Amino acid sequence: MNDWLLMLNMLAALGITLRLLTYQRGTKPYDWRMALFSYGFIVACGVTVIRTVTGQYIGPIDLSEVVLKFALFFVIWRGRGDLARLVHSGKCHE
Repeated sequence: MNDWLLMLNMLAALGITLRLLTYQRGTKPYDWRMALFSYGFIVACGVTVIRTVTGQYIGPIDLSEVVLKFALFFVIWRGRGDLARLVHSGKCHE
């Protein structure tokens, strides 16, 4: 069971990493805070993938971690990789 959870966790982390890496900003203005936030997600999820593939991340893994990571993957995928869309609700007030 732990091996399956480990693989599912790695696949969700890989999906998050790839979606964030392939995001294209287009005509939206550059926001360094969102770029830093996105970079943090890419590094955290990428490290999970690399450690799992190399055999350094062997557990223990919990079902709640896998469920949360898949929920995050679904939300990021639906938002097309735009973390600013997920963080800001409506217009940004400064």
